[in-house]
Amino acid sequence: MTFRNMRMAHWYYFFSASPRRAASVFATIKFPNRNSAFCERMLRMTCASFLKRAGIWALAFAALAAFAQIWFAAQNFTAPLQTARNLGKAYFEQGKYPEAVEQFQRVVASGKALATDHLNLGMALMEADNLDAALGEMTTSRQMDPHLVSAEYNLGILAKRAAHYPDAEAALKQVAAVDPNDPATLFNLGAVYCAEKKNEDCLDAYRRVTALGFSQGRNFYVAGLYRTFTALARLRRQDEAQQELKRWEAVRNRVPNISLQDRALESGKYGVIEVPLAPPEEAGVSTYRRPAAFTESTQRWGLHLPASTAPSFDPRTPIKASEYSLDFAAKNLVPLFQASISVGDYDNDGFPDVYVIEPSGGNHLFHNDGVGGFVDVTEKTGMTGPAGSISATFADFDNSGKMSLFVAGLGGVKVYQYDGGEFHDITEKAGIKPQPGEIDTRAVLFDADDDGFLDLVVTAYTNLSVPPQKD
Repeated sequence: MTFRNMRMAHWYYFFSASPRRAASVFATIKFPNRNSAFCERMLRMTCASFLKRAGIWALAFAALAAFAQIWFAAQNFTAPLQTARNLGKAYFEQGKYPEAVEQFQRVVASGKALATDHLNLGMALMEADNLDAALGEMTTSRQMDPHLVSAEYNLGILAKRAAHYPDAEAALKQVAAVDPNDPATLFNLGAVYCAEKKNEDCLDAYRRVTALGFSQGRNFYVAGLYRTFTALARLRRQDEAQQELKRWEAVRNRVPNISLQDRALESGKYGVIEVPLAPPEEAGVSTYRRPAAFTESTQRWGLHLPASTAPSFDPRTPIKASEYSLDFAAKNLVPLFQASISVGDYDNDGFPDVYVIEPSGGNHLFHNDGVGGFVDVTEKTGMTGPAGSISATFADFDNSGKMSLFVAGLGGVKVYQYDGGEFHDITEKAGIKPQPGEIDTRAVLFDADDDGFLDLVVTAYTNLSVPPQKD
């Protein structure tokens, strides 16, 4: 080796996994000038020193490589695996079945798929109308976990869609034996019996659904009443059929129409995508945690609010009976409340919008532009809101598929609904009476009696219409 190749040997020395070989490379270097013999003797004398240092560096690099290997093994690429599962579930719930199939196929291809992963892929394939591939994945899921009830259920639904009714009946009967009060199983078993012309069995299955009641059966109960009517009509039992029809007419509007479609009625608790928790050995848990950090992005997102004035009234000051009035409350009491934020998609464009109430300032509606920002559309949509507002809540109280806005504050609760251009006050239409002297602080909506419709609870701070008799 010539002297000009010495730099190459130098790098080979530092990065070679074999330091002895690197030292031998150094020892073979030839110097073409008259001092070559001296240089060669000096180089060979230092080979032992190089060898010792090379061993230290090689050991260091080996340790670094081992650490990297351990770190990557600890990560185990579980985060991308769980991400694929979650994305698949999200796509499935949005009805984007080809995209869901792609994500679940990534999970299965990882070699770490669980029985539920194969089932999820099978369900996505079934919804994408690839029944043969779905059958293979669901069968694999059942083989991996024979006690997975949801696998048996979906095999029954798959057979039902393929018009293989004996197979569907057998699978759904197995599920019913394990879970005899599952409305989805009983309802679809009734549908299979009807397709097989087993009219008495069909009627019995639907009556088992309706016997569960609305609170447990929900959309299956409503659909079950109508199917009971048709089954009785088929058996020429007209008087009983008319009774069931009247029962159905009384409850038909208690659930959204979309929940009465065939796909929704084939779902139930066993027809949803389940994302399993990562096992501890795959969790990728590390002792290192990146510190959580938040960045103030209000201005960047376009959420500009005018400066509000600090309340001048001291809440510790006693209120005289003579001071109980709407003007006094609007000026002194309402501004004491903190700002309120409500989030909801008022225009059904798929992006959440924001309604901000500053009791000491005003109300502001920000429309999500879908590209990472908000636009103030308060004036455009007519949502400056009532004076003396304290809080707001978005809710679909009438099951119309549209979010209404409930605003609580001075004078009670008001309800607004968007019609495509502006918001309109529908308080009276919604059956809510004004409370002129009341300061309401919150409107809370939830289904209290489990009838499928949201109920309203209002919290009140005080009622100015009933002032104290004495100071």
